[in-house]
Amino acid sequence: MLTIHGGPGVPHNYLETLEILEDERPVVFYDQLGCGKSERPSDTSLWRIERFVEEIELFRSELTYPESHLLGQSWGTILACEYALKYPQTVRSMVLSGPAMSISRFESDARGLMETLSVESKEAINRAEKSGNFNREDYREAVSEFYGKFVCRMEPWPECMNEPSQAWGKTSTTICTGRANSQ
Repeated sequence: MLTIHGGPGVPHNYLETLEILEDERPVVFYDQLGCGKSERPSDTSLWRIERFVEEIELFRSELTYPESHLLGQSWGTILACEYALKYPQTVRSMVLSGPAMSISRFESDARGLMETLSVESKEAINRAEKSGNFNREDYREAVSEFYGKFVCRMEPWPECMNEPSQAWGKTSTTICTGRANSQ
């Protein structure tokens, strides 16, 4: 099973609980260009869906798997679908987990969820979006409130969630919206 993580820019770590399936088949994790342990080039022209699809194909072929089971999560569902359309002969099955098939819909839904946050968190997020400064402590606290309600409700978070949460939004990979996000 080849896992295609969300983001863009979120490392694969949060999917590591899928290792439990390794008694049935190999489970392969990788980090897309620009996140996790992958290279972080400054050339933003590389961050295109077509390039990510080719990266998945190269990864699969280097593993010498004639076909694979794909698991796409969030942003990774877009890549999984695009990959399956281009390379259908290599896809044995596909699971779409928390699909983000429409980024405009995803953004609209996220805005709706933000309305459930505390007044302080909503104000901190609005300030950060207006100023472009996403490094303030009040913004980080607001994001933590959001993640605690809508990303992972476990307390404490499993270790596989901690490392990627530190890296979220650290690279310029806001491909889908077309906005540069170099936070």
